[in-house]
Amino acid sequence: YLYRLDRATGALIWKAQLGASSASSPLVYDGKVAVGTGSPDNKLKVFETSSGRLLSSYQAEQPVESAPSIEGDIVYFGANDGTIYALNKNDLSPAWPAYQTMGGRYGINAVAVSSGALYALPGYDENRPLALTASGGVLLNSLSAPFEESDSWELVGSPSVTGDRVYFSGGAS
Repeated sequence: YLYRLDRATGALIWKAQLGASSASSPLVYDGKVAVGTGSPDNKLKVFETSSGRLLSSYQAEQPVESAPSIEGDIVYFGANDGTIYALNKNDLSPAWPAYQTMGGRYGINAVAVSSGALYALPGYDENRPLALTASGGVLLNSLSAPFEESDSWELVGSPSVTGDRVYFSGGAS
């Protein structure tokens, strides 16, 4: 379920059926709330904030555990097969073709977007942060080498962007 509560009292205002396990943190924008679902549903779903009514959904190949992010008219998220999606916020149509990483997955890690760039941290085989153009999904940091971790790469947190810096937590176990 997706729940809307009164902030002051904690009283339930509405709850909406997700159809699968809730997998991501929600994103609220323009009177809507978007949330990812897990298996077997594997969707980004958008609900009306005032009523909890399902407005639209987008089918991904794998669970959508990555919290969605937004900049301008585009909602971004990652799925567990390492795919980054960019969808038009009003109708969830693709803003650009899905970007497939070389073998990561997003799990609960969100993608961050700031000043026209998208920052993502796929796990496992990719082993490096990605920077893409937010408008077209073109890789900006193709020369960035993987981190030299000798063990399996694990991600712990989502990237955070401020000024000309990107911060994230992760590494090897």
